[in-house]
Amino acid sequence: MTDTSQELICVGAITGARGLKGEVRIKSFTADPKGVSHYGDVTDENGENSYKIRITGQAKGQLLARLKGVEDRNAAEALKGIRLYVLKSALPAPEEDEFYFSDLVGLRADLVDGGNWARSRRCMTLEQAPFLRLPAARKVSLWCRLPGASCRKLI
Repeated sequence: MTDTSQELICVGAITGARGLKGEVRIKSFTADPKGVSHYGDVTDENGENSYKIRITGQAKGQLLARLKGVEDRNAAEALKGIRLYVLKSALPAPEEDEFYFSDLVGLRADLVDGGNWARSRRCMTLEQAPFLRLPAARKVSLWCRLPGASCRKLI
């Protein structure tokens, strides 16, 4: 079994600045949008920068937040596009029949006749339904909806 305790899970992304005092807008990727701040400090993809998040509100489907050390609009704007990560070990264990999207990446997809087709490359939500990206012929990928799954079952 692979040790996933050091695996980083993306919980959100900074989409821009709000106001003049360093507030940022965050698109949350957690089941509860405010969950982006429930698992301790977040880091960038490389783990080089760490941020303590304080949620200040919500607007237009995004969170408004202050990040410790970000004091003005210029600093907030410089963070636009940064994806926010936590260690997988900081997240609660999924309930029965629930999965983290990262657990579905790399799963084998089989053909109806039992033959091996491909391994999933990505999982994402499209129109409130979970989809897996599977490689196909001629450098084309297929997005396959997970039958019987709802986004509530995928954290």
